[in-house]
Amino acid sequence: MDKKLKSPMKGRPTKYKPEYCQMLIKHMSEGLSFECFGALVDSCEDTLYEWVKKHPDFSESRKKGIMFCRLFWEKMGRAGAAGKVPMFNNATWIFNMKNRFGWRDVHDVQHSFDERVGKIKVEIVTNGQK
Repeated sequence: MDKKLKSPMKGRPTKYKPEYCQMLIKHMSEGLSFECFGALVDSCEDTLYEWVKKHPDFSESRKKGIMFCRLFWEKMGRAGAAGKVPMFNNATWIFNMKNRFGWRDVHDVQHSFDERVGKIKVEIVTNGQK
């Protein structure tokens, strides 16, 4: 007789724990990334993103974590601009904000045609300055 054994679980058991939600929010509120949270819980980045898909509470915690992470970095920038952070590197902070939160410089290109001269005049306005 040929019996097939059916396993109720497929694949490796998850390492996910509900307490990871609060741990993630705390981790990210210190300015750290979602992806490096994996090092704390001994799980790879792909696993973290799977947890986001499978566990609504973890997904919500990630969203809150991003919000608190941004708050951390914006406060850092404000303190640095006010001279309250020794050796604050403005360029590094800006680079971080652009890459981490999608900040960008705004460029407004204004052009006109001068019929008298037959030339196009182009002015590039960056963040309100010509």
